[in-house]
Amino acid sequence: MINEFSEPVTIIMGTGIHKSQLFASSLWGGHCRPLESDTMRTESRSGSCFRHRLRKRDLVAQLISGNTSSSSMRAVIQRVSSASVTVDEEIVGQIGQGVCVLLGVATGDTMDDVAYMANKIVGLRIFEDDDGKMNRSLAEAGGAMLVVSQFTLYGDCRKGRRPSFVGAAGPEQGSALYEAFVEAVREQGITVETGRFRAMMDVALVNDGPVTLLVDSQKTF
Repeated sequence: MINEFSEPVTIIMGTGIHKSQLFASSLWGGHCRPLESDTMRTESRSGSCFRHRLRKRDLVAQLISGNTSSSSMRAVIQRVSSASVTVDEEIVGQIGQGVCVLLGVATGDTMDDVAYMANKIVGLRIFEDDDGKMNRSLAEAGGAMLVVSQFTLYGDCRKGRRPSFVGAAGPEQGSALYEAFVEAVREQGITVETGRFRAMMDVALVNDGPVTLLVDSQKTF
């Protein structure tokens, strides 16, 4: 599969139940289900739901409305047989076998998010072993990584037709954490090529498989 992006624009959409809706159903709808959150938990005792570990009382209302300040670093990972980035008709980054990573940085991201994402993506076993099974990591497969900054991963399409990007980090923070991610991957012995931050880019790749994965530092998907 060959994909080409002019000024990379990638938006994640889905039709599933929002986490806040699931929480509201768990708490008030008679269904006690565990939450994928370290700030809240629910448990069932004699048919009743109890909340504990609430950091803020009004967080419940924020979750129900979807207005939370939590964020996470996001990435779209594609296993490729080749990939390249061109800026002003000049190839600025190019790899053979490996992964193309479209990386998005959110307003609340920190170096902890950088470390998690770098370790997770480098360690993903998405390359085939001698038996044809996905059992080898990027390093074990001898692959490289092409990293392209991608703020549009935070495009919120739930209202209207024009995506909102308010969740994406500003240029200064985004650039710093993007560069930190690149260095964290290189420190693990991986060859890394990059695009050019905030530039108009043409990204071309051959998706091997195709294999495409979504990863975020808060493990929401």
